[in-house]
Amino acid sequence: MERLLRISGAINTVLQRIAMASGVLFLLCTAVITLDVVSRKFGFQIPNMGSTRLQELEWQIHTALFSFWLGVGYVQHAHVRIDVAVANATSRVRAIIELLGCVLFALPFCAIALYFSMDFTWTAYLHNEDRHRPMVCHGCGFRRASSPRD
Repeated sequence: MERLLRISGAINTVLQRIAMASGVLFLLCTAVITLDVVSRKFGFQIPNMGSTRLQELEWQIHTALFSFWLGVGYVQHAHVRIDVAVANATSRVRAIIELLGCVLFALPFCAIALYFSMDFTWTAYLHNEDRHRPMVCHGCGFRRASSPRD
């Protein structure tokens, strides 16, 4: 049991460090959105950086934030779940429901998303899909690898 607690503590430490390091992405995302809104409002465009590229960058940052913070939210019990259904249940029943939810819903979803996104990502990589689309954020493959749909 002591060993499992040490492993759990190590995982928590890694997740906390990732979360804190990626926290700066919130500021970056806010700056990009602000720049996009202001540049469209006043009709000013940075050369070779139109609104479409800024919006692509916003999606990249949102995906990174979601991916980096998902594990932390789960470990800290800050994730969305239906507490009303288990408000009066014992902690053992809540743990069983949580485990069943992960096994029946989360793991199959991850498997399906991985199955479809890996082929899509590999094909996009092999064809260097950005080269013929000048308005796409070049080199932004993180979102491709972490989401099954564009």
